[in-house]
Amino acid sequence: MGELPYLAVGSGPPLVVLAGLLPRAGVAPGPLRAEHERTARLFAHDCEAFYLNRRPGWRPGTTMAQIAAEHAAAVHGAFGGPVDLVGMSTGGSIAQQIAAEHPAAVRRLVLISTGWCLGALARRVQRRLAARVRAGAMREASAVFAADLMPPGPLELPGALAGWLAGPHLFSADDLRDRHPRPRPSRP
Repeated sequence: MGELPYLAVGSGPPLVVLAGLLPRAGVAPGPLRAEHERTARLFAHDCEAFYLNRRPGWRPGTTMAQIAAEHAAAVHGAFGGPVDLVGMSTGGSIAQQIAAEHPAAVRRLVLISTGWCLGALARRVQRRLAARVRAGAMREASAVFAADLMPPGPLELPGALAGWLAGPHLFSADDLRDRHPRPRPSRP
């Protein structure tokens, strides 16, 4: 689908699924590949699910409008008309932007665990995470990310510790900085 990395699963009419913000761009083999495939299969009952994750290499300052335009162009290029579109988390924000600015790309829209913008807490967490990645503090970045996945309260500290310990073994600095070559599309 153009420059966008994706997995295609199932058969039937196309359903495009936009992933949320993950520690690694693309869908290439690695610690998240099984999760990408599992998620894609959840949607591939009577359709061909195209699970898209962001491509690596976005420049600082890239806007959601620019990301949505690239996704809309990819949908048009691949399918020539509107598709059913599912957006999860940050992928939902992209899906909303596509529906608002490129309605010809969307037949039906489904949003899962998303909003039209980040709330104050999510903005703070993402700023902390980005600051640690820019500083090269990958263990700390992994700790911030893992703690944010925990429900508020006593599990945040063990989550942060797990992220600090495991993060560098799961994701490289290049993963967190989106410095990988653009992967090719694939089928599981």
